[in-house]
This record gives sequence, C-alpha cells and structure tokens, in this order.
Amino acid sequence: FESRLSELIKVISGEEKLALLYIDQNKSKAIKYLYGKETAENLLKLISETLQEIVFENYGMIAAYGDDIFVIMIRGKNADVEASNIAEQIIERFKELFYVDNHAIRVTLNIGISCYPLDTSNVNDLVKNADIAMMQARTKGFNKIQMYNGKLGDISNSRHRIELKLKKVDFDKEFQLFYQPQVNCCDGTLSGFEALL
Repeated sequence: FESRLSELIKVISGEEKLALLYIDQNKSKAIKYLYGKETAENLLKLISETLQEIVFENYGMIAAYGDDIFVIMIRGKNADVEASNIAEQIIERFKELFYVDNHAIRVTLNIGISCYPLDTSNVNDLVKNADIAMMQARTKGFNKIQMYNGKLGDISNSRHRIELKLKKVDFDKEFQLFYQPQVNCCDGTLSGFEALL
C-alpha cells in the first residue's frame, strides 16, 4: 500500500489530489476477549469485505494497516470531498449489526482523513496526519469522522513535546506539591483543597 501511495504521489499532477482515510475499529481487544479469537478474526474479515464493497463502488484502494486499522486511498480532482462522502457511507453502513458465528456484534469505527497536497507534501506525513485526525475523531466518541488540519498537527506535536519532557523530569527534584485551601465565601469554613504542582 505504501509503495503504491509513493508511486501515485510522484505522478499526480495538475488539480489532482490524493486522499487517505485512516479507519480504526474500536474495542477490537474487547471483542476478542468476549467472543474469542476465531470470532474476532471472522468479524475482521467481514469488516474488510464491507469496506471493500464501499471502496470499489468509489474506485478507491483499500489495505489492512495493522491489527484493527484499515487505510483507503482515493485519487482525483475532488478526492478530499469524495473521501468525506465515503467516510459518511462507511459510518452509515456500520450502524447495522454484524452477524458472526451466531453473535450479533455492533462495530464502531473512527475515521481520520488527510489529503495530498493540501495537508502535506510527502507520504509519511499523509499517513501520520490521517492517524492524528483519527485520534482526534476518537476523542469525540464512536463513529466520528475528522478531517486533518494544521491545528490538529500543532496540538499533537505540543502534546508529544510535553510527554517527552515529562519523561526526562526528576519529579523529586524538579517539582514541588502545594495544597491550596478552598474556603466557603459565605461562612469562611474550609470546603476542600486544591493540589498544585
């Protein structure tokens, strides 16, 4: 998939765009735990077949991109709009129950979308941006779609920098804990404390 993506980016021209949908199946580990590995794998196969139907209807390309991740690539002048429409079709289709091994299973997804050259100039960032958008969609709940924008990238980079800095901190030497009293304005009684680091 990545090889094909790299090839397409090299030959894309004019007003053409390349959109990438990054699709995450929610609670796949819970499904495996509840129904067993075989049922979880049969469900994944059914999910991939359902996604393929939608993608082929829209002349796209799909690939498995991890245990519970799928990626879809759409090429064309209106690829960004088409990708958004496909994402809506996917969410709509996945409102139905999946029947696998005598189990009725509800599957929820989150979808992030990134577009070349609108959001990036290379393959790695196209995939990364779609992943960032998907993670943002996940914060809004299940069956959500998020288009990538620069602000999302800034938020993600900022969180990552803070995370890296916190991993290097010696908490005993570089931080101090203070308790600030919270006082009831009406009668002056102590109502609690606020912890400040």
